[in-house]
Amino acid sequence: PKPAVSPALPKGYWVQVGAFRQAANAERTVAQLKEFGFPTLTWPAKAGQLTAALAGPFADRSAAGEAQRALLASFPQAFLRP
Repeated sequence: PKPAVSPALPKGYWVQVGAFRQAANAERTVAQLKEFGFPTLTWPAKAGQLTAALAGPFADRSAAGEAQRALLASFPQAFLRP
């Protein structure tokens, strides 16, 4: 059988701040991102084994980089995803 894969993210640049086994933890993290004023999304990761919490989409890499820098204090593991 074909291995399960995660679907591709919608177009744009994203900042992933975490990936969680419990979807409720991803939802809590997304709520924090919304409080900070960021657009958000949860997305299946690791072929659905995890739920990623993302800020975005951002129109370009520069805007995503600014968001990442702003989020690093609260989410030191934040990284860019195209």
